[in-house]
Amino acid sequence: MCRRRFPRPTKIRSKIALLAVMLVAISSVTVILVFLSGMADYRRELEKEGENRIHSEVEPLARTMYHLCESMHQASIVQRRHALTIMKQLMEKQGLPSLSSNRVPMKVTYPSGKTEEINLPRLLLGNKPLGLNVSPDAATPVVDEMMKLTGYHASIMLRINEKGDFVRIATSVVKKGKRQIGTVLPAVNPDGKPNPFSQAIIQGKTAIGRTYVDDYVFVSTALPLRDAENRIIGLYGPGIRQDLMENLRQAFMNTPVGKSGYFFIIGAKGRQKGRYILSRKGLRDRENLWDVKTEDGRFPAREVLALTIKQPAGKVVWYSYHWRNAIDEPPKKKYAALIYFKPWDWIIGASAYEEDFTDTAQRLGKRLENIIFQVLATGLFVLIVSAAACWILGKKISQPLDRAVDFADAISRGEFPSPLDIQSSDETGCLGQSLNTMSERLKSTLEERRQAEQDFRTLYEFSRDALLLIFNGKFIDCNKAAIDIFGAGSQDDIIGKEPHQLSPEHQPLGMLSKTREEELIEQTLVQGSSRFEWLHTRMDGELFFTEVQLSTMEVGGKPMILAAIRDITHRKKDEEQLLRLRSYLSNIIDSMPSVLIVVDRSWRITLWNSMAEKTTGIRQYKAAATPLFEVMPRLEAQQKKIQKAMDQGKIQKALKTLHKTENGLIYEDIIIYPLKTKEIDGAVIRMDDVTGHVKIEEMMIQSEKMMSVGGLAAGMAHEINNPLAGMIQGAQVVMNRLSGELPKNKALAEELGTSIDTIRGYAEQREILKHLSSIRSAGDRAARIVENMLSFSREKPLRELHDIRDLLDRTIELARNDYNLKKQYDFKEIEIIRNYQADLPKVWCEGNQIQQVFLNILKNGAQAMAENKHSGIVPCFTLDIMLEEDGMVSVSLANNGPGMDTETCKRVFEPFFTTKPVGVGTGLGLSVSFFIITRNHGGEIRAVPMADRGACFLVRLPVGKGGPDASNSSALV
Repeated sequence: MCRRRFPRPTKIRSKIALLAVMLVAISSVTVILVFLSGMADYRRELEKEGENRIHSEVEPLARTMYHLCESMHQASIVQRRHALTIMKQLMEKQGLPSLSSNRVPMKVTYPSGKTEEINLPRLLLGNKPLGLNVSPDAATPVVDEMMKLTGYHASIMLRINEKGDFVRIATSVVKKGKRQIGTVLPAVNPDGKPNPFSQAIIQGKTAIGRTYVDDYVFVSTALPLRDAENRIIGLYGPGIRQDLMENLRQAFMNTPVGKSGYFFIIGAKGRQKGRYILSRKGLRDRENLWDVKTEDGRFPAREVLALTIKQPAGKVVWYSYHWRNAIDEPPKKKYAALIYFKPWDWIIGASAYEEDFTDTAQRLGKRLENIIFQVLATGLFVLIVSAAACWILGKKISQPLDRAVDFADAISRGEFPSPLDIQSSDETGCLGQSLNTMSERLKSTLEERRQAEQDFRTLYEFSRDALLLIFNGKFIDCNKAAIDIFGAGSQDDIIGKEPHQLSPEHQPLGMLSKTREEELIEQTLVQGSSRFEWLHTRMDGELFFTEVQLSTMEVGGKPMILAAIRDITHRKKDEEQLLRLRSYLSNIIDSMPSVLIVVDRSWRITLWNSMAEKTTGIRQYKAAATPLFEVMPRLEAQQKKIQKAMDQGKIQKALKTLHKTENGLIYEDIIIYPLKTKEIDGAVIRMDDVTGHVKIEEMMIQSEKMMSVGGLAAGMAHEINNPLAGMIQGAQVVMNRLSGELPKNKALAEELGTSIDTIRGYAEQREILKHLSSIRSAGDRAARIVENMLSFSREKPLRELHDIRDLLDRTIELARNDYNLKKQYDFKEIEIIRNYQADLPKVWCEGNQIQQVFLNILKNGAQAMAENKHSGIVPCFTLDIMLEEDGMVSVSLANNGPGMDTETCKRVFEPFFTTKPVGVGTGLGLSVSFFIITRNHGGEIRAVPMADRGACFLVRLPVGKGGPDASNSSALV
């Protein structure tokens, strides 16, 4: 029966044999592939190792030669200095140089290749002319001696123009059987830049550099050649040809680089640019490589120059290329370590062929290929033997397995046969025991599953949450809680409906319930679950909020969605109430006129109300979680108090704190409240702008000062009045005693042997009468002042209707009679401009007091304008009287004096305040005027600063009988 249900055309022993063959074949192929891959990797590693080996062996050689060149360069500098000293001595031995008047023609050659013939004066060394000698067989003074003594070449050059061109007229350098004279050292190089060698000579300095003689480069040192008048007429100096440093050359040529590598040197600038300075074995020296092109289209000389010329001193760069040393040789890959030697403009290269370092890798590669063939042969042999062995073993294994298959087939049909009896200690026996155990456990599991399904159904039915199953977008099952939550009569009212049919048409945010339902189901199928809030409808149409949890599950092999629904209507109401409360509190905080800031223990802001935004211009979302002193730096001064409030839990205050803003100075009251809750530990900072309050307090203080002058004036008046009356009376008595009209005066004079006329004559000659008159006049004036002080301090001043224009004009007439000797001002010289409104009503006032106010203002203005008497400005009062809309008569008294600033205008009415020097003014005139106008007449007086210059006093008085009386005078202050 087993064979009929599970036909097996292929026996298991065949499969085991086939499996063995496949395993062996796979193993063999895998080994071969690993060998092949490893061989490729091995070749790459060998190539990389060869490259590293080239770098490690060649780079130190290149650096060594670079340092050797540096040493030679330094040595050559010392040698040139010694040689220059020797040549200087040889030149001095010849005698003082000079130029003869005779000129000789000479053909000269410029660096650009241009030639021309010029006439040169002869150079005389001592009295001997220096000939233009081109023959090496004929001796040339100095340069040949220099060559014999030092072995260095030397040259003498003559200046041919003012800009600094020099031409060589004597040299020990010989080429093609001729001395190399006639070569020009230009003042300006072909690229347009000044020649530093020539410029140094012109400036009278020692020149050090490289010069060219034909294609040769000399490291030269030269001194200016001066005549008896100290003019620079030429130059002289020794030079060392770079390519003739035989020791250095032999060091490069005799130092091996690998097996067949070598050193080479290429010129980087000037005529040697791109030329071989040193080639392999010296065979291609001086050959121009600039246009030499490799077979792969590259220009090695150009690339080497571009690669190295901008590198720092001593920096080694690598360059690989294919190079052919000779026509009969094939091109070979080379690696070159390159260093730019700037002092001589040399590119030093140490090159090695790749094949010198890869022969070992090639031998190892051939050995690997032999190993692969051996592995292939061995794998084939193992494959055949393994197939035969597995065929025999498979037959032995397959018999008990057939019985195990029949046993398993019976279990799959739901039958549980008798246990298997397989007597074997190998895996087959273990399989039999496992099948027996599986049969027993499967029977137990089926029973447990049935019980679990029953328990799940019980939990499903009696769950407090509404549970519904959704399949293909419709409800297919629900529990009792779902029936109750929707107010349904039975499951039939729910099963078969789509979820949106138990919801209103639109959700709270306006989206269609059906559209949102499809999105959420799709999201759940992708993510496995989703949680959200939803607005549902009961069967009677009542709306209620729910929290929905959707979860995917598989029931009977079909994908379904389990929906768990919980009514959260009460929770939503609580949340809405909480939101309303939070909004209410937030509106209260934001509507407060105070700046409110809450900070935690780490000084970070947790609350920032709208007044804080308005004050600082920083929005709340930017200030949140920001350190306090970054957004409110002025509170850093209160850091200790804030910390104290948080630590001690006590309110801290900083009242009337001064703060400077763009609009001026403001005063703030800062109060810090400790804030301690379960979640928050910090402080609440309240800031109020009290600038207005402070100003009101200052005004009240000033008003109190003004009020005090009333009592002061009354007391002073009573104290002064008695001695003043005695002074006036005494002056009057003296004048009467000197009068000739009284008979007793005459009789007494005659009794004393003189006449009253003589006494009066003496008094008049000594101006006694004049001084007595002045004493009386001053006393009368003081008496009037005392009377005025008593009048504005008395409870019931005497008042009547007055024309304010007439009072002002009479005051001006009174002021015209005043001449101040100290200030040297004459009121008559002041220009008066009147702007009086016609048909003004009369003012109920005490005329003398109002005149006193006007007189004080006019005299102060006149004194101030007297300070400008030398400035050329004509002193002037501008007087304006008009009736204002509020029923007050306004009197404006403006002058063009030096004026007052805003602060002075605020304090000018304070008792004893004065801007005059000590002993000049008392500071009481304007304060008395203030009380006369405000307290006694219920008016206003203030000083107004002028925009350009001058000062203006504004007096406002009520018309008619609106002035204060004794009962309400104090209330008008």
